[in-house]
Amino acid sequence: TTSMYGEGTYFARDASYSLNYSQEINNTKIFMLCKVLCGKMFTGSGSYKLDKWPKQANGLKYDSLVNNMNNPSIFVIHDDFRVYPMFIIHYQRGNSVKHGSKSMDDEKECMPSQ
Repeated sequence: TTSMYGEGTYFARDASYSLNYSQEINNTKIFMLCKVLCGKMFTGSGSYKLDKWPKQANGLKYDSLVNNMNNPSIFVIHDDFRVYPMFIIHYQRGNSVKHGSKSMDDEKECMPSQ
């Protein structure tokens, strides 16, 4: 496999992007909503390996790599301790999902508010 923005664990800002990479069981997509500590970010490159991540002026590795510094939507993390899984989401396209007393049809609405 290739790593478009460098080796590490990939996260996306948008749930719709993650659906393309999520596991599917019985016509239900399963993925996690996580809090990710991104810290100091740097534009990623497929050439960055875990042991050769770009370094800041102070010699420390950048905390995360991103697809776009101005509007990042993909984040690559090299340390597992920067990730806190919050929810496992089960999603079926085209079906309403009941959340409390509210019916939600759009996966963006299924995300908890910040």
